[in-house]
Amino acid sequence: ADTGFRHVEPEKYAPRLFHFCGTRRSIEVKQIPCCRSRMDSGDVYIFDLGLKLYQWNGSGSNKDERHKAMQYMNALRDDRAGKAKHEVLEEESVYPEHEFYKKLTEDDEDESDEVMEAGDKTKELFRLSDA
Repeated sequence: ADTGFRHVEPEKYAPRLFHFCGTRRSIEVKQIPCCRSRMDSGDVYIFDLGLKLYQWNGSGSNKDERHKAMQYMNALRDDRAGKAKHEVLEEESVYPEHEFYKKLTEDDEDESDEVMEAGDKTKELFRLSDA
């Protein structure tokens, strides 16, 4: 029976895999396909499953990548009102049957490295002044 109350659906999240790489002040964060073959031991990854977050630290990752990933994971958790649970995984201590690996796909998705171009190719010159 329908009621006069508003029905609120739980928010749905698409799985995302974030790649953290770089050194010191230039840590780069990219979203990559959720594919196990894209991961390497030298970097840190965050696997976002909605209300479950995993930080996977590769054996060759540095402290700056780990710190940036932890900050990013805390921001994701805050965006979800603290309802998301998180887990930090070290590469050496994670067994292959872990849920983290089960949720990743084995086949590599074709990444299109096409360059996006602007539709309007006219060049414009602007002057900025404080006067």
